[in-house]
Formats: sequence, structure tokens, C-alpha cells
Amino acid sequence: MLFDKIETKKVYENVLEQIIKRIVDGKLVPGDSLPPERELAEQLGVSRPSLREALRILQVLGVIKNSPKTGTIIQQVNPEQIFQTLSMVMVTSPSETSQLLEIRKSIETEMCYYAALRRDEKDLKSIGNTLENLSKAADSLEFKKYDYEFHYTIACAAKNIFFKYVLEMISNLIDKQMFELTNKIMDIGLHQRMVEQHKMIFEEISNKNAEEARLAMKNHIEFAEGISTLVDREK
Repeated sequence: MLFDKIETKKVYENVLEQIIKRIVDGKLVPGDSLPPERELAEQLGVSRPSLREALRILQVLGVIKNSPKTGTIIQQVNPEQIFQTLSMVMVTSPSETSQLLEIRKSIETEMCYYAALRRDEKDLKSIGNTLENLSKAADSLEFKKYDYEFHYTIACAAKNIFFKYVLEMISNLIDKQMFELTNKIMDIGLHQRMVEQHKMIFEEISNKNAEEARLAMKNHIEFAEGISTLVDREK
């Protein structure tokens, strides 16, 4: 048979998400033991093979360690390991540009809020430099490159490492779609409007206007969502 039936989400992906969420939330910390396999499978309401698949991925990535003597133990992990795991889950799932832009809107509006509160002069210089490069972008490739760098420097200014990792993960997932989106922006002459939106974001961060920075980013991503919808209709 040439094609397989479409699946929404594999069971082991849900198991991964639950365990990782509890690590991120601090409900599971390094040194904690997971329940025995049979008990954990019952708690999660999944089959033992599905549970084993999730645990195998976590073990390969160093999130957990398993031994006959100690059982399954949460390891000391860094944010990058956690988001590598999340990326593996997301990359095997459908990733519509519009849906990921929604996630960006949720995350990056808060990112701007904290950047406005925490930025220093070095941050402002970095953001300003990328903004200048963005305004001079000659083609879609340059525009996409400097657009990402602009958002990334804001993530750095927010002084929260998780903002950087989430932004990297999402951008990697929608790289191809973002290229199509940038092509459309350049084709219909909206790139200068996008630059102006970036300038507004930069201005609010520079002035430490946290709420206004949050709103400026929200408006910017909603504008991108509108263009994304247009691109999807033309496919």
C-alpha cells in the first residue's frame, strides 16, 4: 500500500510532552525517580510499548537514566536538551505556518515585554544593528536572515534563555514556509511596512515601554499571519 492513514499524534509523543512539561514546571527535578514501567503506563493510560518508546528517546537525549538497580532517574539537564526533545516531537507532527505564528505571537509578545524591562545598551546596539541591516535587505534571503536576527536579539535582551531556545526551535521548523512568506512580502512591496513595524518595536523597547512593546509585537505578527493566509490560499 503506497500511503498510510493520517495520524493526529502518536501516543509516545503525548508521553514525551507530559514528562518534559513536568520537568520544565519543576514537578520533576534531577534525582527524582519515575514510577515503575507498569505503574507509569497505567497512570498515563498508555500501552507499555508506547511508554518504552518515549523513555527510549528521553534516555538517548540524556534526560533520564535507567538502570536495574535505581530504576528510571531524572538527570541534570539544560534547556537545550529539553527543547531538542520538543523539536523531535514537533518535527514529526504537521506544522502549518499559521499555527506556528500563533505560538510565536504568544511567546514573542512576552519576550518583548521583558526585553523592554531588562535591555541594556549592548542589547539596544545589537537590535539596532540588525534593524539597520533589515532595512537594507536586497532580497528575500537577506530579509529573512535579518528578520530572524532582529527577533533573536530581542530574545537575548529579555534575559531568559528559554525565549531563545523556543524561538530557535520554531524558526527551524518553519524555515521553508518563512522563505515563502518573505518572498510574498517582497513581491507585493510590503517589506518596508514590515521594517516600520520592527522600528516601532525597537522604539518601545528602547524607551522601556513594556506594554507598548508587547502590543507592537502582537500587531506585527498578526500582520504576518494575514500574509501567511494569503500565501496558503495561492498554493
